[in-house]
Amino acid sequence: MISGLEQGVVSGVQSGISGLKGVIVDPYRGAKKEGVSGFFKGTLTGLTGLLVKPVTGAMDLISKTS
Repeated sequence: MISGLEQGVVSGVQSGISGLKGVIVDPYRGAKKEGVSGFFKGTLTGLTGLLVKPVTGAMDLISKTS
C-alpha cells in the first residue's frame, strides 16, 4: 500500500508540473511554428493540460494506491 501511495503521489506531482510547464512551453512552441495563431492554439492547449493533467495524476494516485 505504501509503495502504491508513493508511486501515485510521484505521478500526481509529475502530472501537475507537466501541466504548469505546458502553460509556458505550448504557447512558445505554437508561436514559433505558426506565429500568432499558433500562440493562441498553444495557449489553449496549455490551459487544457493545466486542467486535465492534475486530474489524471489524481486518478493515478487512486488507482496505484488501491
